[in-house]
Amino acid sequence: MVLEVGINYPIVDDHQFLTISVMKQLLTLLFALSFVSILHAQVKSDRTCRCPDKTTNYQHQTKTIVHQTQPNYQQQPRKKKQKFDLLHLQVGGGVNHLNGTIGKFEREFNPDLLSYQANGFVGLRMQPRKRKRSNVVGVWGTGGIHAHSALINLFELQNVDARVDPGTEFHEFREWEAGFLFREWFRLSGGKGVQRYTNTNLELEEVNYFIATTGFSFNILPSVKWNTSASFLFGEDFQEISFRPSTGLAFRFNFL
Repeated sequence: MVLEVGINYPIVDDHQFLTISVMKQLLTLLFALSFVSILHAQVKSDRTCRCPDKTTNYQHQTKTIVHQTQPNYQQQPRKKKQKFDLLHLQVGGGVNHLNGTIGKFEREFNPDLLSYQANGFVGLRMQPRKRKRSNVVGVWGTGGIHAHSALINLFELQNVDARVDPGTEFHEFREWEAGFLFREWFRLSGGKGVQRYTNTNLELEEVNYFIATTGFSFNILPSVKWNTSASFLFGEDFQEISFRPSTGLAFRFNFL
């Protein structure tokens, strides 16, 4: 059994069809006019808000003037503290080679005369606003150990009467210098040094001298320097001028 369901549309003649079409067009035009009217009202409302009357405008200007006269600490941006990089610091180490005195200069490299040292420098940058290449005035500190053969060679060339314990392999030395580091590149400094050694009675003794150093400092990385210098040891317990070149690496910091 099949159930058939159908919809019977009414029969519309030509006059009724024309009337329905006109009504549809009128309704469409009415909706269009309504939409345009709503948009026009919205635009007019916006213009009214943007252009208030004189009284409202005067009150707004008065509030603005009062607001401007009062300091607003919350809206004012904080000024960042400018970094001056006032101090210059270097910490590192390297090796030195006691080449003898000016009169008796060791021209060839001798590994027995090679010794180790640690270096430190702190200085005041004269142009703190420059991030690089400022003139610096400061102090150097150097401490290290001289090998036994290097110390014996130094004392013999300086005519130092010292009986050094042959069983002691290394002997401590300390040096302090003050001077300038021009453009953070060229060093010129001078100061005083102390060479300590153990005598044959196993007692600690020391020899005093003056020191002058000149050298160069190269930037190989943003925070790493390669320092190479030549030091001259003379005066007090030394009778000759000893020449001692050195080289090494140091970490560099500019702060404050």
